[in-house]
Amino acid sequence: MRDMKVNLIPFVSGLACFSVVYGLMAGKVQEFIYFADPLNEMAMAFLLSMIGGVCFLAAFEKKNVNNFSK
Repeated sequence: MRDMKVNLIPFVSGLACFSVVYGLMAGKVQEFIYFADPLNEMAMAFLLSMIGGVCFLAAFEKKNVNNFSK
């Protein structure tokens, strides 16, 4: 776990995406955005959850340790 590096921008982007998904599921986003059909809302929640997952995957990377000796 010491060899892991966390990139801050994708991590915060993933948190933002999942917070919007939570707002969609809780019904708070409908106060600001009108959805014509529940299917549109479900599609937006699905896409934002996929984007959030990819952002979390991009946030963590393994450090490269080059132990080349000449």
